[in-house]
Amino acid sequence: MDMLVEWLEQAPGVTFLVTSRAPLNLRVECILEVDGLPTPPAGAPANPRIHSAVALFDQAARRMHPRFALEAELADVAQICRLLSGVPLAIELAAAWVRGAACAQIARQIETDMGWLVTTMRDVPARHRSLRAVFEHSWRLLTPAQQQVFMKLSVFRGGFSALSAAQVAGACLLPTSFNESEKRLDL
Repeated sequence: MDMLVEWLEQAPGVTFLVTSRAPLNLRVECILEVDGLPTPPAGAPANPRIHSAVALFDQAARRMHPRFALEAELADVAQICRLLSGVPLAIELAAAWVRGAACAQIARQIETDMGWLVTTMRDVPARHRSLRAVFEHSWRLLTPAQQQVFMKLSVFRGGFSALSAAQVAGACLLPTSFNESEKRLDL
């Protein structure tokens, strides 16, 4: 981080594109939150030219099974993409299963248990080999105080208000401290 700050000071006209799970907390930073890829709404026709999630599934499936026919599986592929909220890693993990299962089977399995979305590919980092691995890696990045807040918030199903979060978990919207060593989750 210090090197990035030094570069920005030495060359103020330079622009960096940085991907991170958390803001860098720099004055010059512009944050762009990235959501899942666009998926077709339920009941609407899926179009890979419009719905990037479907296009990604098709591309990943063809790498695993060159004769994969998207047109024959389009409705089920759209359902898979919706179930996975357009998350690229999850879509790629699901698409890898087309060699051994029809997309309808993959969708049914996702509905029951996303835990089976794993890969054994050696060129995939361990933290990306399953959705569980992604969550475990992210969990380890949290401070103990942040973990406590999330554990308390787990009583909610769906969403919750800031007031509910404050009452149940002691979470608040504004930071309680600007000291780097005392970071905690402040919703």
